[in-house]
Amino acid sequence: YVFTTNVIEHLLVHPHTILEEIKRVCQPGGTVVLSLPNDKGLASLVLPQPRGILRILTDMPSLDTQEFGHHWTFDIKLARKTASQFFTIREETFYNGVLLSKIPLLGRLKALCSDFYLICENTMGDEAA
Repeated sequence: YVFTTNVIEHLLVHPHTILEEIKRVCQPGGTVVLSLPNDKGLASLVLPQPRGILRILTDMPSLDTQEFGHHWTFDIKLARKTASQFFTIREETFYNGVLLSKIPLLGRLKALCSDFYLICENTMGDEAA
């Protein structure tokens, strides 16, 4: 198992390099859990960040051009696209925080979740091994 919880967005190393290393150390069939903040979620809309509320209406900037906030920013779509280049995504889990999760309607809004988890399997062969 490899478990990362809100780590990748803080590292200066490009996410592809991080995921390549995770793939290298995780045996075939192993489980990788990637947890990332949703930079289009409700929490990010109330924090003082560039693009503010427009973030929900626009695509995330390319990983090669991001320069604000965390070193890297993700929404669910970009995280899926990036993770699926290295692993097979088996399950997704969404989290809306302690307070919002208790409100029936808001607790179910996956697109506006504050964090999400991608539960992946290392199904692709590792040519370096």
